Amino acid sequence: MFGGLVSPHSIQTWQSMFGAEDFLESRRFTILSKIVLQLPQEEGRPQQLQEQLELSTGLINETDAEGILRRPKPTTSSVLCDVEQPNSAQQMTLLVYSSGASSFTIRQQREMSDDLTFCGKGYYSTVYRINGTDRVVKCFEGASAAAQCDVETKVYERFTSVSETPPPGILKCYGPHPTIPNSILLEHAVQDNLWEWLWRAREFGQSPDPTVLYRWARQAAEAFAFAHHYGVLHSDIHVINFLLDADSNLKVADWAGASIDGGHSLSRYRRDHTLPGTAHNNISVASEIFAFGMALYNMITIEEPYPGLHHERDKDELKRRLAEKEFPDTTKLIVLGQAIRGCWNLQYKSMEEVLESLIDESNGS
Repeated sequence: MFGGLVSPHSIQTWQSMFGAEDFLESRRFTILSKIVLQLPQEEGRPQQLQEQLELSTGLINETDAEGILRRPKPTTSSVLCDVEQPNSAQQMTLLVYSSGASSFTIRQQREMSDDLTFCGKGYYSTVYRINGTDRVVKCFEGASAAAQCDVETKVYERFTSVSETPPPGILKCYGPHPTIPNSILLEHAVQDNLWEWLWRAREFGQSPDPTVLYRWARQAAEAFAFAHHYGVLHSDIHVINFLLDADSNLKVADWAGASIDGGHSLSRYRRDHTLPGTAHNNISVASEIFAFGMALYNMITIEEPYPGLHHERDKDELKRRLAEKEFPDTTKLIVLGQAIRGCWNLQYKSMEEVLESLIDESNGS
């Protein structure tokens, strides 16, 4: 299914192509293939080898009854490989992942039970599908694994303690995994995250129907309004944390960095989603609403609010534009332009007000 290795680049070439900040902002990855390379014998081969691949993937372009593009996969994907250890002096196994964005990496997959299948990789966690079920296990990693697992567990406990039926835009949580430490069991949203979905759709020049955009916006706003009402602020609102289930319904995910009852957040907003005049980790209802406006813009336009301003060197220019309210043009958006502008200008005092605005526009359209 996949083609061979084309036009390799050295580590230095990779570093010149993509900045470190790009890598840090790429939070999730989709597995594409497993490749075994035959390597020439060389003295002093570096332990870490990074190459750019061009993979011929074949075309998957399915649509559902509403005409929503499901899991489109481009015919060519460029990915970067990060291989920590060779199998031998002559052979190296690559697990190839694509993030569906401008920067790519791969991580070697954790050896786990045959009952688990790799689903996706975040910056602080890995998600595996539990074979034969509709559940996944989210495994937290790194120095903050226990703390993040504890926060996300507490968030879902809060949600279920205050309501037997939280909004459908919130994933179902089934508690901790019985044997894997720092892990929780969650509902499986089978269509990946919205960021990757949008990137694939753009490759085909397609975009969701306005009725679908209204539904996704409402489902996300309902989830955030519910969470805010019960003292939980997400702290990392971005389309990468919006998942799609088998019926193309939106689910808000990744509550591991949330602020609970005004407490410290273990996460932060992306720079271009950060309320002007505040730090990325300054979490409030206002900062959540502002970030939600940026996420809606990304969802509707299928592009970042400030394309091209992703490098460390661009942060001052991005900060200037935000501070001076040089926001993207919303006048030509097919839907929700006024609501998005209201989020950026802090016209709304609560996520409930945002939700009401979305419902009013969708009912009148």
